[in-house]
Amino acid sequence: MSRLRTTFIVALSASVVVPLTAGPVSAAPLALASTAPSAALPEAPSALSGSAAVTAAVPAATALQISDGRGSVRLPVSATGVPGTATTTTSRTDVVWGPAGDAVAYTPLPAKDRTVVQASGASASTTYPASAVPVAWGPIGDGFVSREAGVFVSHATNPGFSATLDIPAGGTHVAVSPYGGSVYYRATSGSTSDIASTTAPFFGTGTGQTPVSLGLSAYSPGGPALGQQPGAGVYSDNDGDTYLAFVGTVPASSPAQYRLFVDHQDSATATGYGAPKAVASVASGCDVAAPAFSPDRTMLAYVKATDAGCTRFEVRVVRAGSTGRYDPAGANSLLRSVPAGASAPTVLSWEANNPAALQIRLGGANRYEASANIALQGWGTRSSSAMVVAGGLAYADALAGGPLAVAVDGPSVLTAPNTLRTETRTAIQASLVAGGLVYILGGTASVSTTVENQIKGLGYKTLRLGGANRYEVAVNVAKRLEVVTGRKPSTAFVSSGSAFADALVAGPPAARYEAPIVLSNGSNLPLVTKSYLDSLGSSAKIFAIGGSGAASVGSYPNHEVVGGASRYDVAGNVADRFFAFTWTAGLADGRNWPDAASGGTLMASLEEPILLANGTSTLPPGTSGFLLRSRASVDTVYAFGGVASVPQGALAAAAAAAGDQTTYYGPDIQP
Repeated sequence: MSRLRTTFIVALSASVVVPLTAGPVSAAPLALASTAPSAALPEAPSALSGSAAVTAAVPAATALQISDGRGSVRLPVSATGVPGTATTTTSRTDVVWGPAGDAVAYTPLPAKDRTVVQASGASASTTYPASAVPVAWGPIGDGFVSREAGVFVSHATNPGFSATLDIPAGGTHVAVSPYGGSVYYRATSGSTSDIASTTAPFFGTGTGQTPVSLGLSAYSPGGPALGQQPGAGVYSDNDGDTYLAFVGTVPASSPAQYRLFVDHQDSATATGYGAPKAVASVASGCDVAAPAFSPDRTMLAYVKATDAGCTRFEVRVVRAGSTGRYDPAGANSLLRSVPAGASAPTVLSWEANNPAALQIRLGGANRYEASANIALQGWGTRSSSAMVVAGGLAYADALAGGPLAVAVDGPSVLTAPNTLRTETRTAIQASLVAGGLVYILGGTASVSTTVENQIKGLGYKTLRLGGANRYEVAVNVAKRLEVVTGRKPSTAFVSSGSAFADALVAGPPAARYEAPIVLSNGSNLPLVTKSYLDSLGSSAKIFAIGGSGAASVGSYPNHEVVGGASRYDVAGNVADRFFAFTWTAGLADGRNWPDAASGGTLMASLEEPILLANGTSTLPPGTSGFLLRSRASVDTVYAFGGVASVPQGALAAAAAAAGDQTTYYGPDIQP
């Protein structure tokens, strides 16, 4: 598993000063931290380096969305729980805001025949199958859980990716844990109910956990709500507890007494739950909206039935006390009285008020400085045991080396053909451990013997992967990748050796598959390339990226072409085909390759696609469309190269399409 195989957070190092206005940030290094949610309960993430450097508070919500079967109401709410003037819509119900407050899922009225996810402030939307329950977003906006034809499904923000959840029949009302690794649901059997948990397949955590009961059946719980305790994050140095809220009955009460309960995860049970605390009185256990924690977790909204017949309701909010716990003595205020005879609320959803997506430009005075800055950003911790160096005038070698660089957990940097420039030397020394290995791609015309000897003089080992031409170099890089991974790949990517943009965008998905990028000569396969592909066997999957090389793989039975009308469309289509969601967007110049070569390796190490700009302040449709579809999850936008490569207007447009940062995982707002 690669260094960033499970990474989905950017934790800022202490050397980065990040303004909450989310303006452009210079190319100071970031600490790339890895956390894999535990499949067991309670979840415990790995330690994050650098997470303590950012101490800004999580912003409060701006509004509470209240839905019923007939429409929805947006109710502004202050940080202290004071309601403002409500606005009503009758065109959508079951409205659930994403964790950044920049995208919203809803059911359109009157049809109720689909789930729509729409970018706030934009007309862009994506359609999913209709859900029988309000959707539950993952905490980084990478997708949501819905219920379709009696089955719970986890959908990624890319509608081409979904997975069925292991929730038995009778499950209702879902909520996703703050770590994103578990889905909690109301489990019903006859007249009894409980709350249970199963694995959520968000960001690669997979499925397979047997559903775990929380042992709360004595409370006959309704739908669950989850939230990290106020003032804590999802990090091991200050991760706090995960609170569970529900409306249920006081055990053994007769007649039944209904309360809003909060379980602060402080019991001695295996799950940490089992000691709920009643924090507010509710007249009856009506089938209404589950409670909802505000983004900063200081407020808990809930529906209070005021009569036993479930005909009158109030939406109220209870505030956490100074200790961060909820208590019956805490402040409890009315937000909205539901008119008599109106439909009961079905969803409560807070709209977050978060900073805009972070903009980071990684450029330089020239291609070598830009390449070095990108390497320093991702690997400037002197921890890599190997890396890739390619000639700054040989794009085919550099782009073919991306998957190898990711496989050895190191950067790829550019060198001048005949001398090791200062910036390249700095990148090598900052990335590699003493005595590390430098793979040199291409022949001596691309990277001279002088450069190789200069690298050796720094105390590093070298291994040249050359060849008679670019096609043979790519194959030799592919063969070395087999040595590094210890296996022959089951997948290979083919792009034209004369179309750099196709090879560029192939890098991130190829690295994700631990697959090579080999080159065609337009519509023909050079003998060296064909021999290599043939060696993989007839079952190998061959992806042809871009139109120029598509015809070259037509004879392979298991091939697929990912093309497009332009290089920009190809990049967007590659992102759609291979990536379920995007939390970090990379933007490179589609007209030239040097900045994008090293940038593509960084994006590949993050398991994220690289998108292309066209030299103007307006993004190509393939780029903007993908960003808008990923709006709920994107927190950071990289621009690779200076303003001549990616104009500031293009970076700003990408950040605008990316929207705001997610509450738990956005780099500006880590607790």
